Amino acid sequence: MRCLFWGLGWLAACGLVFAGLMIGFVGFADLNVERNVYRLDVARSGDDCGGGFVHLDAGTGAELYCGSVGVRPIQKPKTNAMFGFTAEQKAEVYRLARELGEDGLSAADEDRIQALVEKYKATVPPADRYRTANRRWGVPDAWIGVGMIGAGGLGILVLRQVAD
Repeated sequence: MRCLFWGLGWLAACGLVFAGLMIGFVGFADLNVERNVYRLDVARSGDDCGGGFVHLDAGTGAELYCGSVGVRPIQKPKTNAMFGFTAEQKAEVYRLARELGEDGLSAADEDRIQALVEKYKATVPPADRYRTANRRWGVPDAWIGVGMIGAGGLGILVLRQVAD
């Protein structure tokens, strides 16, 4: 009976650590997405998409769309860029980008556009801001995974002490 208890304890503890690693890995990736939804990326058509969700052409300030080129013509994709902004706020960001980008976007221009994005982001109520679907009880999965790793690790330590 003691062997059965000990074996199930080890299985549960190792399972917690393994599941915590997977959930934590995915959770930290999701947190990265949340941080980038309101980040500006300035590039030229054909460049790598980068980490931000607001893509602007460096030469004109026009909106760029990120995606794979396939057989069909590129269509405007549904995006999470500037999630929670009103249509007027989004239009104002793109208008400012086109206006400043008439002679190419400088670093100062990028900072001005990003400042406008941050200003509008501050007006979005926290409940309406972009959040990944992977939240339990209001806590990101990243921290749930860390907790599971800690609980499993503690279980393994206890089982090792009991075994000695």
